[in-house]
Amino acid sequence: MIWVATSPEAIPGEVSHINSLLYAGLDVLLLRKPGFSAAQYEQLLQGIDPLFFSRIMIAGQPALVEKYGLRGLHMSEAFRTSVEAVDFAGTGYQLSTSIHTEQIGTWSFQPAERHAVFVEVQHVMPCLKMWHHLILGPVFNSISKPGYTGRLQEMKNIPANTLAIGGITQYNIGRLKPMGFCGAVLLGAIWNDPFNAVPAYQSIYAAWNHT
Repeated sequence: MIWVATSPEAIPGEVSHINSLLYAGLDVLLLRKPGFSAAQYEQLLQGIDPLFFSRIMIAGQPALVEKYGLRGLHMSEAFRTSVEAVDFAGTGYQLSTSIHTEQIGTWSFQPAERHAVFVEVQHVMPCLKMWHHLILGPVFNSISKPGYTGRLQEMKNIPANTLAIGGITQYNIGRLKPMGFCGAVLLGAIWNDPFNAVPAYQSIYAAWNHT
């Protein structure tokens, strides 16, 4: 499974590039814009073809998940300890969150009736126990954040529904499956050259499927 996270910075023609990626078969778009208000997120959503709303995870906006019928909610470490996060937990939408290398040992795998979920033993509030995906990084040296060094060598016992993020290209994605990752989240490889976003995604997707 390959996700693309939106750029934290404004990208000229961003909505057009997002739609192109989704029409090209992008598995999941992680709509994450630090500092965006609900109104700004909604404006962005209104430019995306509603056909693809079921492929969109949005960060920190539970009301918009329900209003637009999105795939689910991505929670930051700060948001997942909030009352709002607890209230959203039982809605049935998919949930994802980001974890750090030192937290891996505090997560355990637990099967559910229809899909795999994760139970964090210590760090997530007791009322919110189920996660569809964890995002762990940086795996390789970041493309979008120079100086942000990869920590792949420190990653052991990776939970089965963990997505890798950080410095992922068509040339190194093949190292992830043997480590236990179920997929990857792309950022710099896509948005450093938005006009080649679709070919970049397709080449990385093909490399993932050939490992």
